[in-house]
Amino acid sequence: MSGRLGVATAAVAAFAASFVVAGVAASGNSGSAPARSSATVALSPVAALPKLAEDPARRLARERRRERLAERRLARRRAAQRRATRLAASPAPAPAAPAVPAEPTTPEIPAAVPPPAPAPPAPAPAPQPPPATFDDSG
Repeated sequence: MSGRLGVATAAVAAFAASFVVAGVAASGNSGSAPARSSATVALSPVAALPKLAEDPARRLARERRRERLAERRLARRRAAQRRATRLAASPAPAPAAPAVPAEPTTPEIPAAVPPPAPAPPAPAPAPQPPPATFDDSG
């Protein structure tokens, strides 16, 4: 074995040994079972709850609400009955007037329109651009 190969082999062996030692240390491997604590809440069964009396104010409020709803329903029925009676008693509507008039009308001719104003004069032509080369020699 050459010198470099021996050094590399020793380094790999040292790494493997340290890896194994770290793995054993991390796993704990103490032999005793870990203590597991779980929180438990003891609930009494629902049947053990006392039967509560109904609140008289709530009972009265429910009764009043039922009465109001019954009054509203009765008022709606009476209003619908009045509308039905009124519609049955009213005479049938008169036939609609024809859309086309009986006599044809002649469209009015508008008064003479004055002639349009003369067009404004055409704009003056644009000035000539300066020459591409400018000689300032004088």
